Amino acid sequence: GIGVGYPANVNLVFDAEQLRLATVWTGKFVDPGGVWRSQGHGRVRPLGDQVMQFAKGPDLDLAKSPWTVDDGRPPNHRFRGYRLDKKRRPVFMYEFQDMQVEDYFVDVLRRDDHSRALVRKLKLQTENPVNSLRLRLGSGKTIEKISPMRFRIDGKLNVLVDGEVELKKQTPAGQELYLLFDAPSGTSSLTIEYNWS
Repeated sequence: GIGVGYPANVNLVFDAEQLRLATVWTGKFVDPGGVWRSQGHGRVRPLGDQVMQFAKGPDLDLAKSPWTVDDGRPPNHRFRGYRLDKKRRPVFMYEFQDMQVEDYFVDVLRRDDHSRALVRKLKLQTENPVNSLRLRLGSGKTIEKISPMRFRIDGKLNVLVDGEVELKKQTPAGQELYLLFDAPSGTSSLTIEYNWS
């Protein structure tokens, strides 16, 4: 996992093995003591509040025939590293089949109510259209639909998205929320907001 702490006191872990948003939380960053004291074999734990752990498996996959999740690396996905923007925020880069993906998170601290958010921007590039894709937006014990574009996971994390959404119940992880879409040829983008307001 790649841990990222943002100035607005929102944090995330991106799983470069399975290409997913693994954890999000607010407040303090991490305690790396488990790794430092055990020669790299310990665990790093979040120090903040409202920690959300998401289910295993790649976030981006085919809607009709997704990879059967295990602890390994998905066969149709390949991590390509990351680059930093001008503010040193990482842009995660990976491939899914023949599609090039940039997965980028921006922290937001709203002045009016001091709420915090992570805005996730995905840039997709493909020569040929890819239909029937799904992007997992999150998972939890319960997911409540607040409005057609707003969902609340485990009563604490809001997910805002514009598009066709599928809520899957009774998965091993509990419930999972997906955005269903088609990727046209050329470049397209998706934007999702996670907030704790």
